Amino acid sequence: MMIAEHLLNHERFKRYPKYAKEEMAQDGVVKCIKNLKNYQPSKGKLFSYFTQCCWSANMDYLNKYYKEMNIRRQLLLDTLETIECDPNIQETNS
Repeated sequence: MMIAEHLLNHERFKRYPKYAKEEMAQDGVVKCIKNLKNYQPSKGKLFSYFTQCCWSANMDYLNKYYKEMNIRRQLLLDTLETIECDPNIQETNS
């Protein structure tokens, strides 16, 4: 857990909101536990293996995060475009 949390202090992850960082840390721990059976001591230290698992989990999370943000952005743009093009909507001046 400490590896996953400490990795979030990297400059690449500092700008994300707290909830996203918590999700990344949790995903990292889960991925480490799932991939523990694949660890081979002859290929490196356990610390570096866990760090790489957490990094990979963070990248996977960010791919999902940006995909979701792009979908939300596109829905918002489509909605605004529909509102602007609809002649039945009356503008009110305050």
